[in-house]
Amino acid sequence: MDFKPSNYLKQAKIELTSRCNVSCKFCYLKIRNGSVNDISGNDFFSIADRLKELGIANVRLSGGEPFLHRDLQSFIEYLRGNAFRIRIVTNGSLIDEKFLRKFKESIYCYHISFHKKTRRQIKCIELFERLNIKYSLNTIIAQESIGAIDSLFSTVNSLDNMVQWTFLREFPAKGIFNRLRDKDIARFIEKLLEFKNKSKKEIYIGNPFPFCAYFPEKVRKVVEYKCNLFNDSLPSDFTIDFEGYLRPCSIINYRILDFIKFDKKEFREGNKLFNLFRKSLYKTLPDICRSCRYFDKCHSGCRAISEILYGDFSHLDPLANPEKYL
Repeated sequence: MDFKPSNYLKQAKIELTSRCNVSCKFCYLKIRNGSVNDISGNDFFSIADRLKELGIANVRLSGGEPFLHRDLQSFIEYLRGNAFRIRIVTNGSLIDEKFLRKFKESIYCYHISFHKKTRRQIKCIELFERLNIKYSLNTIIAQESIGAIDSLFSTVNSLDNMVQWTFLREFPAKGIFNRLRDKDIARFIEKLLEFKNKSKKEIYIGNPFPFCAYFPEKVRKVVEYKCNLFNDSLPSDFTIDFEGYLRPCSIINYRILDFIKFDKKEFREGNKLFNLFRKSLYKTLPDICRSCRYFDKCHSGCRAISEILYGDFSHLDPLANPEKYL
């Protein structure tokens, strides 16, 4: 394979810290092994330089909570000076007007947690609306949010500067998983289809979701995500953790290579190792998934949740219901 990274590396998520000022039960950092840590300034600048060298201009800064990193503003200024398109994934609680005004022309989009309508979140949203700054909202798919989904949509649809509403799976922490009921999934999918017809805003599920959790032809209309674990080469949308390692998935404890130190030869080797991992993973999938006509889009739902709950990748996604819907 020729070394042409721009052909498949498109976007990087850089984890600035594992620290957060809230304690969400579904946070994936509680699942991954590792110490509480911040990325160092030297490592961040080295990563940014390497991304620029590879021609990767799209960067998401996340955590933990990125606003807890003391060098966040320096990082943004460095990225801005090197013509990166910058996104920030945040719970929104530490954002203030001074920061938003200072970086109004520098940040392409903010992705803000919106799991329920709390005073803190409404205050944050009102600030973005008042300053006329574009942002998106992320909501965890859970019984509580599904129960309040009409109220959430009423708020979302009234916002002028909110451009995208993304729903994300809840990841089980320490083996505890709040399984959604069939009627919850049915209500959720039907509501998303209804909202997409009513609103001009982008509304979709943003991480792996099994098509057979409900009627597949309906699910496929609201899922916009291609799992990196089944790409033919290194993932196009990848994570660099706060220790500088490239991961194909934020959840699974699998590192491809040290992103700061690799050379072209190591990059090729990393690509080969990832392909071997991907092929071995495919062989472990349930037979019903591998033979399913929706596999190229569904990819057997979320393999990370299978690993968390059962210790391997061979089990059905807990939301999958092929006997009922296939």
